[in-house]
Amino acid sequence: MLPGRLPWAWLLLASGVGGQPGGNDEEPGHFARAFLQEAQQQGWQSEGMFPPGSRIRLTFAVCQRNLQDLERIFHEVSDPGHPSYGEHLSFEEVNVLTAPRVEDLAIVEDTLRGLNASAVERTANSDFVVAEVSVAAAEHAFGGRFLRLRHVDGRRAVRCPGGSLPEVLRSAVDFVMPLNQPLGRGGQRRVRRMEEGKSKQLDSLANTPDSLRKLYSVGETEGSAQGNKQAVTGFLEQYYTDIDLQEFFTLFYRKGRGRKVARKVGDGKSGPPGTEAELDVQYVMALGGNVETEFWSFAGRAPDNPENEPFLKFLTTLANTSAAPLVISSSYGEDEDSVGPAYADRCNVEFQKAGARGITLLFASGDSGVGGDHSCGTECEAGRECFVPMWPAASPYVTSVGGTGGLGGEETAAALSSGGFSYRWPVPAWQRGAVEGFLAGKGLPNASLFSKSGRGFPDISAQAIDYMVVDLGVPMPVAGTSCASPTVGGILSLVNDVRLRAGKSSLGFVNPLLYKNAAALNDVTRGCNPGCRSKGFCATAGWDPVTGLGTPNFAKLANLSAGGAAPRRA
Repeated sequence: MLPGRLPWAWLLLASGVGGQPGGNDEEPGHFARAFLQEAQQQGWQSEGMFPPGSRIRLTFAVCQRNLQDLERIFHEVSDPGHPSYGEHLSFEEVNVLTAPRVEDLAIVEDTLRGLNASAVERTANSDFVVAEVSVAAAEHAFGGRFLRLRHVDGRRAVRCPGGSLPEVLRSAVDFVMPLNQPLGRGGQRRVRRMEEGKSKQLDSLANTPDSLRKLYSVGETEGSAQGNKQAVTGFLEQYYTDIDLQEFFTLFYRKGRGRKVARKVGDGKSGPPGTEAELDVQYVMALGGNVETEFWSFAGRAPDNPENEPFLKFLTTLANTSAAPLVISSSYGEDEDSVGPAYADRCNVEFQKAGARGITLLFASGDSGVGGDHSCGTECEAGRECFVPMWPAASPYVTSVGGTGGLGGEETAAALSSGGFSYRWPVPAWQRGAVEGFLAGKGLPNASLFSKSGRGFPDISAQAIDYMVVDLGVPMPVAGTSCASPTVGGILSLVNDVRLRAGKSSLGFVNPLLYKNAAALNDVTRGCNPGCRSKGFCATAGWDPVTGLGTPNFAKLANLSAGGAAPRRA
């Protein structure tokens, strides 16, 4: 047994506390046992109970109103064929529309008083309430023992297996974090040094800002519109340094020299640089040249409070930021089957709120082909292997970015590019024709391996192999869909620039526009994303679950956004 670790058998007994106000109605000991056994299989180790007198931060996701109206508005303002296209809601209008019921807020406030909570923080319309309470009070209220857990990759988390929401809270909140939500296996890095991930597509050439700008018809274009902003996210102690950023500009994008990140947002403190964050900042600023850039950092490890999940912190911050960036690129991801339904559904609502405000959310599709971050899945039918979709990339309310390779010639699908079909969310209307077209083709994997009725991902792609970054002062090649997402993010920021200078609104949720104007993208028709002892899916003419609709063509997208005729695909 590792020092400081408690035996799992002891924890199984200690965590299954019953008979308390919030105790699980269905044999809490059995529930806790199953929860902890699954956690151990997923690479989580116990760090024991909290010491006496400890305090913990709880996040209450208060139920919101008018969610059907929100989704309707989200689709209307995102559809270029609808009269309301581009008529995004303001920050205040979204908050008024979705504000929780007074009765639900009163229940949460009564609960906080009963817990003797302190350091209470609320979002602008109180749809998220964060408070600090004693562990003893929380354990009494929720009927279980809070445990500290650590993943083999270094992430920390807190859970309360055997605990559940008291009856009075169940109609007032979507969830309280942390309780017994699935821990997740932990998404792999979306970027890796090339020497760690050899690829048959590795060229003697390398991707740099200049080569990408040429490849995607960006040329010398830079931003100049007032109010245009972009951002990348950093999780799990991922930071960038200005020294490396300036060295990157000196070596690979001299026009950027002297430019800095305008603002750091979130709770992440500065620390040693991480390749992921260095890549994201360097390429979103080089492709989205001269667009004001923010770095949204959420550490999620000690000394920060690990009980407040870093992605949840991102969502609460976004919900509370009135002047948010218009494009946000993120490399966060988990296997879809490792994310709890209530949590995922609430995240989807937050994605819709962002889209209704005119914010474009990009997520890297993943780097494991069709296999997910942790080999094949068994969730499609009991005990049967299947392809594993990624989340949030497979959410129908975000834009998923896959990867390509093939430097110096025809672009091909990168073998690492995750893609497939969701088991949770059906194919959305704006994607139905594209998905049906792909499924009507030949050479598909065995139908038992994936869902033919689910939302397909990715939506768009970009180069994901052999990117030159500067990390700790050293230029090095890296790979992953983390390369593709900030590249697409920077290009879409320049499209926003064209729109804003023409007096138009930002792109917002861009998928309906892309699917109706696929000719504004460069179709990729070769390459597959193997996994699960199969060749996976293969790129083909039109949309496919490896490269999406293809890679961006800035000149065509800019012309389309400026009011030019829609391009046609040959």
